[in-house]
Amino acid sequence: MNRVDPETVARFERLKEATRFVMFETEVTEWPIGTHGGTAFVVVFEGKPYALTARHVARDFRWNQLCILNNRLGRNIAGLKAVYHAGQTYGAAVETDLGDLQIIEFADHIDAAWFGDAIFNLDEPSMSRAEQGDALVIYGALKEKSTILDGHIAPVFASLGFEDDGPSEFDPTLRICIGQWEGIEFTSVTGMSGGPVFNMTRGGLSGLMLRGGLRSDGLWSAHYLDIPDAVRILRSIHNGQLADRYEKVVSYAERDADIRPW
Repeated sequence: MNRVDPETVARFERLKEATRFVMFETEVTEWPIGTHGGTAFVVVFEGKPYALTARHVARDFRWNQLCILNNRLGRNIAGLKAVYHAGQTYGAAVETDLGDLQIIEFADHIDAAWFGDAIFNLDEPSMSRAEQGDALVIYGALKEKSTILDGHIAPVFASLGFEDDGPSEFDPTLRICIGQWEGIEFTSVTGMSGGPVFNMTRGGLSGLMLRGGLRSDGLWSAHYLDIPDAVRILRSIHNGQLADRYEKVVSYAERDADIRPW
C-alpha cells in the first residue's frame, strides 16, 4: 500500500475505536451474553449518536437485547430507544440489500460524550465515495477468532485490505471489493458484516460491509453498502422523516477496467 498522510491514519484509528463486537443479552443464566457474530459502528451525526450494523447479524436474537458498549472493550451498555431499517422499498431499491442496514437510536440520556473518543464523526470531510481501484480497509470482528466464555468477552478485530471493484451489477446500493492475503489464520470473514469500509486512497469512510467470502478463483470479495445510501437513510431517521424516495444513477462503465488485487 502506498504511504498515507497522517490525517488519514488518525481518522482510520478513530474509526477502529468506534467499532464494536455485536453481542446480545440472553435469557439463559449459564450464557448471559451471546452472539452469531457481527460488527457495529458507532457514529455521531449532526450531534447525535447512532450505531450502524447489518440487520442479518441478529438472526434469532431480538434487537432490544443488543449490547453496545461505551468503547470497543468497555463494560457499560448503552440504553436503546429504537431500531430502524428500510422495511419497504420502491423501484430500483426493491430486492436490494438496502434493507439490511440497521440503524440503532440510543436512549435520550445517551449522548455523544457518553462514548468519549470511541465514536466516529460522520461529517462531510470524514466520508469519501470510492472509485474503482481505490485501496480499502474493512475493519470488524472475526467470529471464528472471537470468544464469549464464562462471562469473559474476547473479540478479535481485523483490518482487511481490499481493492474497490466498482458497483454491483445486480444491486445499485452495493459496491464490490476484492482482496488477497498471505499467511492468514482464519477461514471465513463471518462477523465482519456491519463493519466500516475505510478508503485509504481518499481518506474517508466509503461504506458499510454487508457480506463477503472466498471466491472460486482464490480471491476474497466483499459487498458493501455505498456510504451515500447509508447516510440518506440515517438523515431521514434523524429528521423524523420515516418515508423518503430518491433516485440514484449508477454507471457500470468503470467495470471494464482490469482487476488488480493488492
